[in-house]
Amino acid sequence: MASPVSSRRHVAHTVGATLLAGALTYVFLGTVSRSLGAAQYDLFSVYWSLSLILGFGLFLPVEQELSRAGAGAADAAAAGRAGLRIAAEVAGGSCFCSSSPRPS
Repeated sequence: MASPVSSRRHVAHTVGATLLAGALTYVFLGTVSRSLGAAQYDLFSVYWSLSLILGFGLFLPVEQELSRAGAGAADAAAAGRAGLRIAAEVAGGSCFCSSSPRPS
């Protein structure tokens, strides 16, 4: 079991990283909005929103499977092998989907 000090440190690092990520995103979006015109920024904001929604939507199931595989593994090596297997499956599925023919 983790000591209370290490747990508090972990929480502090997580909160700090979250605040830093939020601040950097704010700066990035502010810079983009000032660099682009209103019409271009509208298109960018749609792209940004879709990429975040799709990215989180596609990543969450993979994260859950990796967590389950790691929690159910008897040792670190088994967890690593399970993670590599899941990553290979996701990569293979991505390659298959991106290489499938598209209608003209």
